[in-house]
Amino acid sequence: MKLKLKEGCVVRKVGNDSVIIPSSGENLNMMRMIKLNSSATFLLEQIQKGELNREELVQLLINEYAIERAIAEKDTDTFIAKLREQSLL
Repeated sequence: MKLKLKEGCVVRKVGNDSVIIPSSGENLNMMRMIKLNSSATFLLEQIQKGELNREELVQLLINEYAIERAIAEKDTDTFIAKLREQSLL
């Protein structure tokens, strides 16, 4: 399944990190701001470039960080679960 960030989410850089601020109607809901680490920021940037599936994200993470597949899968699954939990996908 291809993954796509929902419309209305604002992504901002704060120092070296990024945050996602989901909007609630016309008003931003600052209580739901989600801080992203560097690998989550990388994955989010990839999703924003085009709709990708889980396996494509895993492979991109392996290529970018030279990590083992098991670690990339775990990190990708955690990232996707967090976005789904917050209804951002």
